Amino acid sequence: MQAGQVLLAPIPGHLISMASGYLLGAAWGTFFSVMGTLAGSLLTFWLVRRYGRPIIERLISTATLAHLDEMASRRGLSFFLLIFLLPFVPDDIACLAAGLTTIPIPALMLAVLIGRPPGILVSAWLGATAAELGDQERALLLALYALATVLVATYGERLQRRVLEWIERWPRLRQ
Repeated sequence: MQAGQVLLAPIPGHLISMASGYLLGAAWGTFFSVMGTLAGSLLTFWLVRRYGRPIIERLISTATLAHLDEMASRRGLSFFLLIFLLPFVPDDIACLAAGLTTIPIPALMLAVLIGRPPGILVSAWLGATAAELGDQERALLLALYALATVLVATYGERLQRRVLEWIERWPRLRQ
């Protein structure tokens, strides 16, 4: 499921990681979610390199793709590393855009391996912890998650823009 989620970017990956943590515990949930994310990312990079820009233009808005293209050309690998590391940024969409770059796939996979596990671990831990909570605590966690979802839906683009602006100020990594 996690690998498919990377390919179908609108599906929130943290929900799958939380479910993995709930079902398998934090450690195994994290492990399997990271493996799925790596497999999905590799498949995404390969498909985009094989079929090119036309397939991506059907999946990502022109404005978003232009912005990601511009950031990737200016920032290179460091852009994708930070995208994968930071919350509230379109990391699955960036994964699609990364396939359009000339950055070698092994370097992109290293960025995925470094950047994605911390967020996956938090989600899996939350899922594992939810299994130990009482009904009231679980309801509170669900309410907080719903509130966070509403806030991200309402202010997500503004938050993403701010995070992307912050990424622009980071130093470039060598490729």
